[in-house]
Amino acid sequence: MTHNQIYTQLIDQGYHIGTLDELLNPATGYDLELFNTHAQTFRDTVSQKVDRYNYRHNYTAQNDSDVYLTKPGYTGPTPTEAEALHDIPYEGVAHRKEFVQAVQEGGGGIRTTQQWGRLMLNNLPGDGNKISEMDLYFKGLIRKQLALVYPELGEAEETFDMHPAYSLYTEGDFSEVHYDGVNPGRICVMIIYLADPATWDTTKGGELVVGHKIGKGDDQIQYFLEPYEQCPPVYGNYAIMDFTKWNVGHSIERVNLGFERIAIQTFADIKPL
Repeated sequence: MTHNQIYTQLIDQGYHIGTLDELLNPATGYDLELFNTHAQTFRDTVSQKVDRYNYRHNYTAQNDSDVYLTKPGYTGPTPTEAEALHDIPYEGVAHRKEFVQAVQEGGGGIRTTQQWGRLMLNNLPGDGNKISEMDLYFKGLIRKQLALVYPELGEAEETFDMHPAYSLYTEGDFSEVHYDGVNPGRICVMIIYLADPATWDTTKGGELVVGHKIGKGDDQIQYFLEPYEQCPPVYGNYAIMDFTKWNVGHSIERVNLGFERIAIQTFADIKPL
């Protein structure tokens, strides 16, 4: 699909699910060999989660303790300073999950809405500059692709702002159906998937789900009504969601059975002058 066709699809339906050949071609100037080199650098970090990743576990209003501590009848714990942090070192994941379970058992209908790991972009001893070079490469590729897709980004070189996040979803990680809301200047989000296809099948979750028709249960949890689309979370696939005309509902299916979902998620914005 050409960049103009991708743009048309984004404006017409709010999202595009594509394949790597749309990113790696003469138009972008990026090739498969170097892409694979940097993709492997990212994959290699997964075996060192404790040293390389932070973890985010969102529960009730972005972990705002004022929300649940003041609920009538709440009997759960009051967080320490460390337990109130939004991002925590990966070594603290087990304790965070125990704490959140105690909060949820304290009453008030509190629930987890999403949880995942995020790569810290610092080079550790023995790395050389591998992580920095990986980040620089993917920033360049994503910037080039989005500038070719969106005319306004192609014309906004000095105010085109983006910050890739390198995410890891492991056993039990997920993101509920949600909207990203209105963010002034935000154009889109792009997600590139890098997990080995041989490690995944549809029983293992991790799919990006996108759609426009959403229902809400008695428990206030949102769910998709048909039609909706899913993007397999593996190498060879990528997705873009548009914010210029749309605010598309989306979710990430719960990861299980040992699958490790690794992906690069990048919001693109035009900063105000």
